[in-house]
Amino acid sequence: MPSWDEQIALFWTTADDARPDETVGAMRELVAQRPADDPDALYEWASVHDYLGMETEAIPLYQTALDHGLTGDRRPQAIIQLASSLRNIGDPRAAIDLLRAHPNDQVTGDASQAFLALALRDAGHPDEALRVALVTLARTLPLYQGAVKNYAQDLADSPQNDPLEVPTICTEHVTLRPWRSDDVDAVIDASSDPHIPNITTVPKNATQESAQAFIERQYERAITGAGYSFAVEANSECVGFIGVWLRDFDEGRVTLGYWTRPGARGRGHATAALSAATAWAFETLQPPRLQLYIEPWNAGSWRAAERVGFEREGLLRSWQLVGHERRDMYMYGMTQAAYTSANI
Repeated sequence: MPSWDEQIALFWTTADDARPDETVGAMRELVAQRPADDPDALYEWASVHDYLGMETEAIPLYQTALDHGLTGDRRPQAIIQLASSLRNIGDPRAAIDLLRAHPNDQVTGDASQAFLALALRDAGHPDEALRVALVTLARTLPLYQGAVKNYAQDLADSPQNDPLEVPTICTEHVTLRPWRSDDVDAVIDASSDPHIPNITTVPKNATQESAQAFIERQYERAITGAGYSFAVEANSECVGFIGVWLRDFDEGRVTLGYWTRPGARGRGHATAALSAATAWAFETLQPPRLQLYIEPWNAGSWRAAERVGFEREGLLRSWQLVGHERRDMYMYGMTQAAYTSANI
């Protein structure tokens, strides 16, 4: 009797995407041989959905497999396949975050860099995408490695790719500033929240190491031009986060997102931070519109938005993947004209 892994290998040699029902059925029988929470089985179940073009169904399965401790050769494959699926459903930023934290490995080699280049291109950073591809390609060249690396560096140094400068914004109640390495306690506190890790890149139950990696990713937001990631400081400690994201800037829209660490809630920090970020964005970046996406149950967040002057414009059904399921979102917006009128 072949082992389970041997049966899986045989399955993939005969899988046929032209017969999806049979293919899913055959994998279902194999998965049923393992416990329901077995990470290897979850990975294979995700992979067959991915293979058949059902990325939306595959994404939460990949995430669950990784959360349940997927190891060995399947883990790097799961990370790359999850990132590719996220890109395919229109979330290249999440794919970039995953792939930057997973540069290469012995199983997949530099494959992550190919998918990173694709995600960067989709996120509106074609020069950075080309740079990543060239740096990776250079390692394989028998000649001209140095020249190709230099050309890649020229792309990184070109004026259109100058990194954004995250300012420090001081108000009476809070200060918005760049993240610092000593903010790890705030990230660890936030990671214990049941909601924040599901809808942001804060790792669940963060360690010192993974919290520091989160902070380093915030620097990359400015380097790649994705936007401005601020730590929110009150009374000399980091109490939260607010981001000003530019992916739709060319279309006249800037998106904001924020969280407050559990140990600092109920003190008005979110309202103060959002007010400061809103004023800075309209006065410095001058977009025609700022917008927010907030889950309906999150009354604390949408009340903060309304106190600042954002208007609820509608309910977006099944708008965003949060954890393992798609969730509705309230759309909140404020126009430059409305902001100017309210602050004359």
